[in-house]
Amino acid sequence: IYQKDSSEKKSFHTCLNAMAKKKIPCSLQKLPLHDSTMVKKNPSLWKAFVLICAALAVVPFFIGVMSSRVISPNALLDHRNETRRNSIGNAPNKSPMVPVDSIPISDKTRDDYLKAVTRFQSEKDGSSDPFDGVQLVIHQNGVTEPCAVAVEDSNPMTFSTGLMETYEKMYGKVARKSGDSKEKVRLNKLSKHEFDNIFTSFVATYQIDRTSCAPNDPPPRLTSDIPALFDFCDMGEERTPILPDHNNLERNKGYLPCHFHTREGLRVTSLRQLSQLVRTKRLSRSEFTSTAACPEGDETCYFDSIDREVINLDLYAVPAARNFIFAPSYVGEIFELDHVSVPGALPVSLEVMSLSPRVFDVRNFYNLDEADDIVERALNEKSESHKIKRSSTGASGYNVNSQRTSENGFDTNGHTAMAVKKRAFEVLGFDEYTESFADGLQVLRYNQSTAYIPHLDWIDDDHKRERHDFDSSAKGTNRFGTILLYMTDLPENGGGETVFPKAWPSQDPQNNIVLDDALKLVRESGDVELFKKGSWQEKMVAQCKSKLSAKPARAKAVLFYSQTPGGERDKESLHGGCPVLHGQKWAANLWVWNGPRSGYQGSPVNQWVKDEEEANRKKGMNPPTPHVELQGQFFNKGNSLAEMYFENTFWAKFGPEDPPVYVNTYEGHTWNVKVEGKVVKTWVIDSRKGHLQKFHLN
Repeated sequence: IYQKDSSEKKSFHTCLNAMAKKKIPCSLQKLPLHDSTMVKKNPSLWKAFVLICAALAVVPFFIGVMSSRVISPNALLDHRNETRRNSIGNAPNKSPMVPVDSIPISDKTRDDYLKAVTRFQSEKDGSSDPFDGVQLVIHQNGVTEPCAVAVEDSNPMTFSTGLMETYEKMYGKVARKSGDSKEKVRLNKLSKHEFDNIFTSFVATYQIDRTSCAPNDPPPRLTSDIPALFDFCDMGEERTPILPDHNNLERNKGYLPCHFHTREGLRVTSLRQLSQLVRTKRLSRSEFTSTAACPEGDETCYFDSIDREVINLDLYAVPAARNFIFAPSYVGEIFELDHVSVPGALPVSLEVMSLSPRVFDVRNFYNLDEADDIVERALNEKSESHKIKRSSTGASGYNVNSQRTSENGFDTNGHTAMAVKKRAFEVLGFDEYTESFADGLQVLRYNQSTAYIPHLDWIDDDHKRERHDFDSSAKGTNRFGTILLYMTDLPENGGGETVFPKAWPSQDPQNNIVLDDALKLVRESGDVELFKKGSWQEKMVAQCKSKLSAKPARAKAVLFYSQTPGGERDKESLHGGCPVLHGQKWAANLWVWNGPRSGYQGSPVNQWVKDEEEANRKKGMNPPTPHVELQGQFFNKGNSLAEMYFENTFWAKFGPEDPPVYVNTYEGHTWNVKVEGKVVKTWVIDSRKGHLQKFHLN
């Protein structure tokens, strides 16, 4: 900073020597450290100033270490080596990490580091803590009432201090092997699974009572001193599905952690994201709660005893390998889904239609152009497996049902279909899109008089005759949530509603009518003259007039769940397609599963299949290769308009500007590409090349 041999430089060295040798304070206030002319002369002023500050902090520390009777450099080194040996010795070869003791750091260092990780900027009130005033309100997945409210008076440790203490104990001094090098697990480099592990431990240890948030049916505890939240988060081996990210899950004391979501379903995956949520609430005056704002006896108002503003942060704990489910408290409640992106940047929200089953009107989920595109693509589909034809039912195969008179086709890879599928995952609280967790978009056409009798989307295989394990309450997978899309308007009294026979349309019993009375009304009105008296169609029309139903409208969407938060079949989700009385109805089903669906790699199989394969193996017989569904992605990098064919069956147009064609296919399938009627490329599916295979036409 200073010129060579200048008086300022001499004064600076004199000051440092006085501090180092005589252990006396020395003020640098008189030195012109901030002179603007010096900055212009030497652009590295600030870099040098930082080095000076570092020196002022480090030199006294080492002086104190050298002179201390308790700590010597050798003792400090031995302590660090012992800590390192313990951490490496206690840690398994791969994650999860085992908590270890660490050398405490000062509160100021911790606060500075936390602010750097969260990119926190001090508030106008001078607060230096990104989580100052935060009060956690913890809910179990799908439950409106909280299972625990953190109260700071019960624990003098602040939110940030407890969070950092947890991090330091679990990861702060643990080295991980990455190839031949070792790298520290840094707070700003945590994976979402590491964050889940830290945050679950932090909440259970520092924020809530150890007995709070216990599951209704806890599995056997591994140890008696484990917080109840751990039992809730880890449902046990027999009730934890094996999902694609299973090997990435972390454990603490043998337990899998929860993942945490906001009320609106957004998954929290990092400290930075958590601090942003707090900042958003801090900036929103309507979210502030103080002791004066909570009426006496109001159990929905939570606060600590400190007379200051408190930020209530409601988070929903979801057990490992389970999926977030919205927790509505009353019909008409609104959930604003600001994190969901749609064309035109319209605000997406849910309005509660029913508490049981959980049914929601999804506003602005998709637009008119997307609705029209889905219909147009369905009409132009030529492939036998995907084109519009009489609807079928069942877990496997094509089975015509006399009580399902609609027509349907599938759109598995269209641009709009893929956009809608990915958007559905955002709405449902997934932080990533996984193709194996969803069926293709099933497009439906209901002409006049056509309908579908009430049914469950959850696939029934109680006798476990199928290879796939559909028991989603245990380790199996099944349809989890359904989003219904309506692509056309119907006239007044045109029918075509989606009815939920186990739910009433009104919360006031006096406004509801029973089925027999509804039958009389529809017969008198002439609405059922298309059907025979006493037929299932006539009964459905009456149900649609007396039970909860969603009326079709162009670009409208409805969400409902087929599973409970614990993965059990939700029998209340029974629903049906009401007969169309006037006009034509176009709709689509989008089914999302709680894990890999049948036929995909990693999908669960029933125990009898495993036993049969094991018995064959003992006999020296190789188990049959399962008919596993694979994924193909086809890209047209050339200049010609091409067409995709499955063998000799037309599949899809394949233009240079079109999005890639996605197909679900199997070992040995042959795919041909034609240009002007001539085959220019042939691909044969080989399972040895992996589950997802990409093909390019140049």
